Amino acid sequence: MSHIKMVVIFLLIACSASARASIVRVQSNSGTASATTNITVAYSSPNVAGNTLTAFAISSYSTNPGPPTITDSNSQAWTTDVTDTRNAYDSLAVFHLFNCAAGANAVTVRWPASGNPIVIVFEHSGMAAPLYSVKPITDVTSSPIPTGSAYFPGGLLVFSFGAYEYISGGVFSSAWTGGVTRAGTAGGGAMVVYDAFPVAGGTFSNSISVSGAVNTAHGGLIGFGVGKSVQPNVTVLSKSVPPPNPQHQIPPA
Repeated sequence: MSHIKMVVIFLLIACSASARASIVRVQSNSGTASATTNITVAYSSPNVAGNTLTAFAISSYSTNPGPPTITDSNSQAWTTDVTDTRNAYDSLAVFHLFNCAAGANAVTVRWPASGNPIVIVFEHSGMAAPLYSVKPITDVTSSPIPTGSAYFPGGLLVFSFGAYEYISGGVFSSAWTGGVTRAGTAGGGAMVVYDAFPVAGGTFSNSISVSGAVNTAHGGLIGFGVGKSVQPNVTVLSKSVPPPNPQHQIPPA
């Protein structure tokens, strides 16, 4: 009996490690507009059923446009992970959707007031049911933009992102590579998003440099993983994890 238990445990660990190693960025796309309350960005290829979708959005104007909302052409229910409207000019948000439907899809982000929006969308395959998210956010007026440091227990998919306004032609640089960058069409500004696929948990940190003076900027880390469950939107700077939230537990098989 003990040998059978050991074999079963080994197989479970092996399967878990295999799943953690299989996350792949399927596609990304971006869009920008000026003097508008909404922007639509379509995925270049149809989404594959069960994949994970994420969207990063910012809108800048002379006054803060307020927190945005998101919809897509397949009427799916997205989750808002981050909204940052603390400074006077910018409104930034991060959204995700797990277990997406198959088919062509376009994402629309709407703000309460007009601005100059930028949106970057991703699709990743190989992501298990989500149990963990974290969102340290910084607002700065200088370069580099610190995106923070966070411990992701069992982290599988981690993003580092930064955005700024009022720099025409500014260039991002970071220790992380493979980022998706989109420059705005009005008022200067741009956004960059880096994605990483860690096999196991650990502490992740990053800062993003911008060539040129920064007026207002945002930076942050956000991650998703399995094996732990905490309340969403909790800044975690050490290995201490808040108590589990029952709403984010995997349902019984």
